[in-house]
Amino acid sequence: MDSESISHLASPSHSSINKSEILEVIQKSQRALSVAEIRTFIRSNFGKVTPDYSLTRLLRSLSSDGLANYSQGKWSSCAGNIGRGGKTAWKERPAINIPLLSPFGQEALGSTSKRSTKIQGNKEANKSPTSVVDPTQPTFISPGPWTKFRNLVAYYKECIRNEEGAEASAYLNEYGNRYLYFSQLGEWYPKVSRNWIHTIPFGQHLSGFVKELEKAGDSTVVVLGYPLQCVYIKKENEPEVAIIRPVFQYILKANFSHGGLTFSTLSNRPELCLDWLKYAFSSHEQQRNFLSACGLINSSNDNDDVADYDQGHGVPDLRTLATTLSTFLSKKIKEPLQIDEISSEPLKTPFETGIYNKAVIMIGSRTRFTKKLLDELTAIEKTDDLILDTTALQYLFRDGTEENIAPSSEGKNHESCVFDTDLMNVDQRQAVAALMSRNLSVITGPPGTGKSQVVCSGIANARLANKTTIFASRNHKAIDAVVNRLRDKGDRPLIVRTNSKEDPNLRYTFSTAIKEILSANYDVIAKDRFEKISVNLNSLLEKRGKEADLAYAVQALRDELGEYEEQLAELADQIPNEVVNVLAEAYARFPVGSIRRLNQIVSLHDSNRDFHAILMRVLKSSYLTLTFPKWLYVRSKLNDYKHGLKLPILELIKNPASKKNLIKLLVLAADYADLKGKITPLVLQQKEYPNFESLTASIEAVSERIANLATDALALDLDRRNGLQPGTILREELASLKVALKAKRSGFVDEHDRKKISEIVSSITPILLGHFPSWAVTNLSIGSRLPLVPGMFDLAIIDEASQSDIPSAIPILFRAKRAAVVGDPNQLTHTSKISISKETLLRKRVGLSKFEDLKYSYTETSLYDLFAQASQIQPAFLSSTYRSADSIAQYSNSTFYSGKLNVATDSSRLKAPTGTPIGINWTHINGEVKSAGGGGCYCAEEVAAVVELIEKILKDINFQGTLGIVTPFRQQANRIQDAIYQYGLNFDELGRVRLHVDTSHGFQGDEKDVMIFSLCAGPNMPRGSREFLRETGNLFNVAVSRARAVLHVLGNLTWAESCGIKHIQNLARPPQQHSRPEEKGKWHPHESPWEEILYKALVEKGVVPIPQYPVTGRRLDMALVGNQNKSRKIDIEVDGDRYHRNRDGSRKKDDVWRDIQLHGMGWIVMRFWVYQLREDLNGCVEKIVTTWSEK
Repeated sequence: MDSESISHLASPSHSSINKSEILEVIQKSQRALSVAEIRTFIRSNFGKVTPDYSLTRLLRSLSSDGLANYSQGKWSSCAGNIGRGGKTAWKERPAINIPLLSPFGQEALGSTSKRSTKIQGNKEANKSPTSVVDPTQPTFISPGPWTKFRNLVAYYKECIRNEEGAEASAYLNEYGNRYLYFSQLGEWYPKVSRNWIHTIPFGQHLSGFVKELEKAGDSTVVVLGYPLQCVYIKKENEPEVAIIRPVFQYILKANFSHGGLTFSTLSNRPELCLDWLKYAFSSHEQQRNFLSACGLINSSNDNDDVADYDQGHGVPDLRTLATTLSTFLSKKIKEPLQIDEISSEPLKTPFETGIYNKAVIMIGSRTRFTKKLLDELTAIEKTDDLILDTTALQYLFRDGTEENIAPSSEGKNHESCVFDTDLMNVDQRQAVAALMSRNLSVITGPPGTGKSQVVCSGIANARLANKTTIFASRNHKAIDAVVNRLRDKGDRPLIVRTNSKEDPNLRYTFSTAIKEILSANYDVIAKDRFEKISVNLNSLLEKRGKEADLAYAVQALRDELGEYEEQLAELADQIPNEVVNVLAEAYARFPVGSIRRLNQIVSLHDSNRDFHAILMRVLKSSYLTLTFPKWLYVRSKLNDYKHGLKLPILELIKNPASKKNLIKLLVLAADYADLKGKITPLVLQQKEYPNFESLTASIEAVSERIANLATDALALDLDRRNGLQPGTILREELASLKVALKAKRSGFVDEHDRKKISEIVSSITPILLGHFPSWAVTNLSIGSRLPLVPGMFDLAIIDEASQSDIPSAIPILFRAKRAAVVGDPNQLTHTSKISISKETLLRKRVGLSKFEDLKYSYTETSLYDLFAQASQIQPAFLSSTYRSADSIAQYSNSTFYSGKLNVATDSSRLKAPTGTPIGINWTHINGEVKSAGGGGCYCAEEVAAVVELIEKILKDINFQGTLGIVTPFRQQANRIQDAIYQYGLNFDELGRVRLHVDTSHGFQGDEKDVMIFSLCAGPNMPRGSREFLRETGNLFNVAVSRARAVLHVLGNLTWAESCGIKHIQNLARPPQQHSRPEEKGKWHPHESPWEEILYKALVEKGVVPIPQYPVTGRRLDMALVGNQNKSRKIDIEVDGDRYHRNRDGSRKKDDVWRDIQLHGMGWIVMRFWVYQLREDLNGCVEKIVTTWSEK
């Protein structure tokens, strides 16, 4: 065979198979195999054809030998699988010649050169530098804790390829540049289980195609497509348009090899072009029928399950697909689809639109970010188990690791582990504590609750604890919020930003870091000062933690007392005052046990009164025997009281039912005495604890010292990490590494040098991170900014996780030891262009067919969902929102968060146009809502009204706030934008208010003082757009919550009030209806009898407090608030009278930090225990009056 001959398609051998070869196959499979699957693997890899009956006979023989097991129609090994990494020694398959390119095809390419197509056996292919192993083939490794993860990575890679532009199309006149015709006789197309390689020799005919490949760079996607959907459009006075697009395709990898351009398949499974599918079939049902006929889904299953061809023996090949296509779209076939005789004659215009019997190699597009992501996922997939065990991936993907999600410091309060690097409420502090201690954390942050504040504090705390962090998000705005806030007292950044949307030239990498390290001076003084401050900080944390433990013990005791006092108050309402007074003095002598036993006997006697007469006599005799001595005992005990209760014993014995009220009173009195007995030792215990106010004051003072020291420490931390210590050998190593990294990026290093550089980077990474411990990067750019080193960061924090897919986060999690996500599933969510049927197909290909595998779904599960569904996770919910006016925040609170939010907005800081009420305002516009095609709807009347309102706001020179316009539909946003500029509004004024017009997606992470919401909806709007509004309530949450002071809705209010869409109807409701209705108890407006007693006592002294006074979303028990002449504010709290509850009914646990917050707002907090009021009410009142009277 001469050197230009082309080889080889494997020809199966008919030699017999032996038992050892069968055993080798089933031993190396990680699952049981059917006879058909075993036959397929033997043919593909040993080149032998064996009838099923022969295979079955040999398998039964293996079973008799105890080497094989048969169960549910499949065979597996009894001897166990081989160790990880073992490979099957497949025999080389023989080759046969394939016909060369036809002369016409060579002429069409402008060259007489011969080109070759190779379909090789595995062994030969592995020798070639351009060979590619089909990733869809089964991997013969023993199952282990990371087996499912590797299958998931394979599945995610396929999802990414399908998500990110594997579709290809070109204009007809781009022939020779964007695409080449492919011409071949026979079975030229890829076959499952065989590597496919196609080489085109270099020549003038390739120059345009090669230039396009080089221009595309890393973003290149090349497909082999057949047949072609060709579209020709010619309109009068307009240039003609001719477009071609493959119907079915294979994704190729292009390599420059010796003498030619070589293409190889990434997968030998034909893919359907989804863009073509949408073009060819208008309805979902038509698409479903076609996919089913192609064998891509199972039409008999309502769940769109994929047909079971993922092991290779049932995959529909291209010939079958072409036949199916001809059957379904026969009228659109313009050339008979004869796959063995494809035509390479170029199409010439004009031509008839339709499907042609042609094949092409065509350049598509894929972003460089996607390519890097795929490369990193492949590298992670091949990483050893022991290395994966060191990364944060283990807590989400490793089998049997969920028990390690819990923190190593379980039980420590946040006061003992969180440095005060920023002002935070209790929810935020607890979230930071979770970041510092838990292996996995989930932080749920509704709008305006300070998510970025938590992230900044977490990163700053990690720096002070000498830990490294990587902060990532898909959203540049989220990174802006953190980077702009996370600065030291000299306004120096505390985090390295690697890329920026505002500055495309920003590219901070390890090379940049090395350059800064080499050029900076080493500051030994800063190092020493930081170490001293660090010792003081840790000492203060320990002290505050102990004091907090005491404060929480007092709170726990208060809650226990409150529970008993609440029950006591309920009982006191049912018992005469004289009895209550008697019990208050001598509850210990009250015969509680005897009364309860008597009540049980009487109840039993009453329940048996309808028994037969004989039985009644027996019961009555027993009753007399049991009760008489006890009644005498109870009466004797009651006679000891000064105002004893008289018991008519004979009447009680003869007819206890006649004295039910008396018995009930005795039982209530017994319960009252019992509670008094429980309360007394708790009161004594409480007196032994330090005063709660003094504990709070001490914690506040220590916290202030920690905050001051932490501010200094962060500045010193930057200084101490600068430069290298004199005399270190690291300087030369870093300088050499900087040059090597530059050479590696250029591509002019061989594989050996590349591997060596990677090893050096891995070893030196801890040193680099010692100088730069905190990094910020977008999810998709991390691969081009930071090396893929396992566990290089102590903590990864991923923001906007509800919008993030899982695979793009895997490289981030691989680079970290622990991980946390921040997000809100009620705002923007993860979306995918992949259909459910396509996703199911991809998932089943890699063997992910179990019910429990669905939780890893690429299309349905966001990164936030993946974290939140971990069994040991304890999500931190940020419940206090500080952004929006009350009615705006309450809309989101009631509609999306079940009333769990605490609106703590400082209304004095809100900026509204003159004369505009704070909150939600409506302007009713009964406009015509029209379809705008793919962009949704538009309403011209609302567009005009928006422009008019903008003009009015701009004329208000006193308005110093910002302005945004949001609408559900892209076309409406575009028309508003156009109208603004057509109307001629002043550009300087628009810049002053920083006007932004967009849909909800464009406002994520943003906020404005005034938001104008163009509803663009009404009774006659297109049905599809109405359904879009119904299904996207989260977009309304985003749109509304962007407003700080004013949300002005322009739309059809009448329709909104009765449209049947909850989130729209709620928006149309009066603002007061969004608030949780106030529950009025028996002591209203007070919450307990002791609050009422104290209130009345203060009023008698001429001091009138305000019950249930609202402050920053909380309610004070009572408040004294001064006027203009008296600025004093006093919060009066009664402790131990009831549970202290939040608005949602949950128990309050943050009185320490609540009081500290009130102190910061100028309030004086005075707390009184019930026992203090009971023992010395006048003294407590006098204390309040004196404090109030002070100047």
